[in-house]
Amino acid sequence: MIKEQLQIHYPKDPLLQQYIAYYYFLNTTADFYSHYFSFPNTITSFNIHKNVNARITAQRITVSHDLTNQYLAILQGKYKQPLEVELSGRMDKVTIGFKPLGLGHFMDRHYGDVATNTSQIFTEWDGECNYHNMLDAFFGTDDLNRRVSVLEKYLLQIYRPVPADNLLEEALALLTDERNFSTLAIAEQLNQSERTFNRLFRKHMGLSPNVYRIISRFRKSMEVKLFSENFISLTEACYRSGFYDQAYFNKLYQKATGSNPRRFFREVASFADNHLIFKVTE
Repeated sequence: MIKEQLQIHYPKDPLLQQYIAYYYFLNTTADFYSHYFSFPNTITSFNIHKNVNARITAQRITVSHDLTNQYLAILQGKYKQPLEVELSGRMDKVTIGFKPLGLGHFMDRHYGDVATNTSQIFTEWDGECNYHNMLDAFFGTDDLNRRVSVLEKYLLQIYRPVPADNLLEEALALLTDERNFSTLAIAEQLNQSERTFNRLFRKHMGLSPNVYRIISRFRKSMEVKLFSENFISLTEACYRSGFYDQAYFNKLYQKATGSNPRRFFREVASFADNHLIFKVTE
């Protein structure tokens, strides 16, 4: 089972803690197999594998062991429907969970220009002189603390501030505010035209402000329902996460998870200190 194989670590460097939520590692035996669905998230999953190949379609990614490929980085962009994932054979990988604006601080191009699909092969670091040396050192040890140190040293070398970061952070806070500001009101508060704000947001986030707000509320409703200390109903989870129309809430879950909320919460499980919520089928 994938749950027993996952090991989670957290950023050590204070600067990286601003941009990265967690790392999780998966290191398995040759007969490993897992098939699961993941769901829309504001966290960006960035995966670095050793010895695999990948087949990628719109809402599915299949990763299998392949000794002919040394390293492969896969970036999952923003998506609004379930993502089907199949892993087979020996897996040795790290997933970096970048916070909403995180990855943009570690590459030259804007996130929205790089993450154009639900999943894609990531090559932005291939030209960095220390990238392959980092990979050799990273996969050359089985000590996970050492792996974190090697990875963080590299990330700090390629870190570059995003000029619009403060404005975008304020925009994210306003989009998730309970007062439900319109995008026009948010743009005005940021001294931007609505058109300029939408364009800037898409460039750095890969999706529109309204879609980000919906995904953020969807994730909040999942967490409220799954992790509240006391049992709460679906109706209460709906209202606590900023949805005030039960019919819309149900419709959103059907699109984002492939099933209605009641069935969804019976089928999913959480992993890695509750940071990951998957529907595992195998």
